[in-house]
Amino acid sequence: MQLLIVRHARAEDRDTFAQTEQADAQRPLTRKGIRKMKCAASGLRLLVSSIDLLVSSSLRRAIQTARILADTYGDIPMIERDELAPGGNHRSLIDWLATQPHSAMICLVGHEPDLSDLLKMILTDPSEQPAKLKKGSATLVQFEGPVTAGTGKLQWHRPAGDLAAGQEQSPR
Repeated sequence: MQLLIVRHARAEDRDTFAQTEQADAQRPLTRKGIRKMKCAASGLRLLVSSIDLLVSSSLRRAIQTARILADTYGDIPMIERDELAPGGNHRSLIDWLATQPHSAMICLVGHEPDLSDLLKMILTDPSEQPAKLKKGSATLVQFEGPVTAGTGKLQWHRPAGDLAAGQEQSPR
């Protein structure tokens, strides 16, 4: 299985949005965040030709990011998983991923620091993981069989700006 991990794009400022008295889960992407993510998604398509399933956190900013990816890839199936919300259960997510087809390309869209924590759990060598997953960045992890803790191999990591520019860089 290949697992593509994408951090949601730039969202409205947390403190400013809090003044609207809406729950943080409803905080949307900014116009600039949407624009940058569309460019990053187009660049990502050059590296990853197809995605079988998009799996998103239920928070608005992650869903919006996942929809941008779905539009870029041609309306691929998308589901929400509570495990991708901030503070989600990584073990439960890994167990669920292990039940998915081993030949699949699955894209997870979530939040920091949770995605970095997930990477620490799934990588064979956690020291390979990127220092920081910036907004809109993408990380590809390869598994030889089902997803299990400590068995993933980092293929590459790209910040959103590099994806948008279509740059090829080393795997970190």
